[in-house]
Amino acid sequence: MHDRADEPGRQVLEVQPGTAHFEQVLILAARVLAQDRYLASRMPHALESHVLAAFDGTRCAGFLRYVVQVIGAEEGRTAIMHNDKPLLEGYVEAFGVDPQRRRRGIGTVLQQDAARRCRTAGCYQMRSPQSGDKRRELCPEDCRRVRPASQQPKRFLLFPPAP
Repeated sequence: MHDRADEPGRQVLEVQPGTAHFEQVLILAARVLAQDRYLASRMPHALESHVLAAFDGTRCAGFLRYVVQVIGAEEGRTAIMHNDKPLLEGYVEAFGVDPQRRRRGIGTVLQQDAARRCRTAGCYQMRSPQSGDKRRELCPEDCRRVRPASQQPKRFLLFPPAP
């Protein structure tokens, strides 16, 4: 039987640089595609930056860093406005699960938590970069509720705009 990310003893926390939990995330991120450099990199266009970590007891099992930014800001594009406010997005900068802990729902829980937080922050969408030829799709079950499967982009999770 596979253990799931929502089992007792598992939790997702937001971690801050300089803490013991963040150090555990850095160690794991260094092992998973050398992503540690993306966890603390400065992103001048970001309005907010967050690092989520999934812990199995005291062991870090996965991580996800996302930033909240104006759509297109990192490309120097003019903001897209809706109701006189720029549209925001969550952008996934780093994401990984301990290779020995994969296929147990840990990555899904991290993605769902990040998507929930992005919605709460007023984001219109959540975006994940391409990794080589493989595209990562965030929370596909949530995305399908917004748009039909035939119209799904492979690297976006869209939230309905607020009225």
